[in-house]
Amino acid sequence: MFTGLIQHVGTVQSLAGAEGGARLAVEIGPLATGARLGDSIAINGCCLTITRLNGTLAEFDAVPETLRRTNLGQLSGGARVNLEAALRPGDLGLRRELAQAREAAIGSTLVGGSPARASPAPD
Repeated sequence: MFTGLIQHVGTVQSLAGAEGGARLAVEIGPLATGARLGDSIAINGCCLTITRLNGTLAEFDAVPETLRRTNLGQLSGGARVNLEAALRPGDLGLRRELAQAREAAIGSTLVGGSPARASPAPD
């Protein structure tokens, strides 16, 4: 799960063709702290899985459909990308509150020409 809040602006090191898609290498900076193989990171809003990690350089595999439907296929070395690490079980505090506030803001829609307001859940 992601909050939609950018945690770091990373730098693409390379985008190379690979069997069945492409391999994207990105300097993820402070997001590398505690990161492991298999963790998810949103790159420009697209969730990808870390397949290699060397210091702060993470590699991700992207399938052709992902490359077609996002801007990831047009990236090249030096490009700046928005990054967000996925929430982990147990992540609490400000990120949780911000995610809830964002959900509440998105949940406000126009109904019959007037804004709909969410009602608090009954006790």
